[in-house]
Order: sequence, then C-alpha cells, then structure tokens
Amino acid sequence: MTDHEPEPLAQYPDVLTTGEAARILRMAPEAMAAMANRGEIPGAFKVGSGERAQWRFLKARIVALMSGDAEPPSASTVLARYPEVLTTAEVAALLRISSGRTATMAKDGDLPAFKVGSGTVAPWRFPRQKLAQLMEARGVPAAEDGPPAS
Repeated sequence: MTDHEPEPLAQYPDVLTTGEAARILRMAPEAMAAMANRGEIPGAFKVGSGERAQWRFLKARIVALMSGDAEPPSASTVLARYPEVLTTAEVAALLRISSGRTATMAKDGDLPAFKVGSGTVAPWRFPRQKLAQLMEARGVPAAEDGPPAS
C-alpha cells in the first residue's frame, strides 16, 4: 500500500484486471478497456497478444490518478519489492493469469524469460526489470492492434 492509497484499495493486488480497475473507478469494464486501448489510462498494459490479450492496470497508477498525483510511480518502482528474477508462479500471480499461460507466453516470446537448464522440464525465469519495461511499453500489442495510442 502506498502512502496515499485509500484503505479500501489495500485488498487489491499490485496489478488489477480490467474488471477490478473499472470497479474502483466506477466504470463499465468495456469503457475501461476502450480508454486503455486509446492510451487514456495510466499504467495500462496488455498481457498476451491476439484475441487472448487482456488489459492489466498498475494499482499504484490508478491510485495516483485518483489522488491527482502528477508523478505516478513507474512499473520499476512498483516492482521494486519483488525479486530480481521471478518464477513462473510469481509472474502468473502478478499478471493475474494461469501458470500454464505464463509458460506458454514465455515459450512464444510474449514475455521476457529464460530457461534454467535444458529440456522440456527446465523452469522458466523472468527478469523483473524486463517485466517492468514490458509494462511501461503497454505490454505486447496484438498484431492487429497497431502501435499503442500516444
């Protein structure tokens, strides 16, 4: 929880789903996603590509928006309390997706990751700083989305 975070938001994780962000801002999820798609929501980023891509929102940036903070925290600042290298389970929990989808996205190159060891059972690891960069870049846009809105 940040210094300025309203108490009811403490129950939410660092990364919000579209429904959670919409509930906090009292909007329809469809409107929230449309605004994110236009680049109007700070801290919005996509997880995945194609039809399965989903919007996620940094809670700290939503809090900054609500409180009128001119300098919202960066993704690097938000992720600073996480380990330098995260496991598949940790990234899945952070991004609010399944471990299987996380591993598939790593294998497909949609998430920055490396394998420790070789073979099919070698575990994936995810550099924290590269995940923060992905979040700042608004995620991995689907090919049909074109460039992110400015």
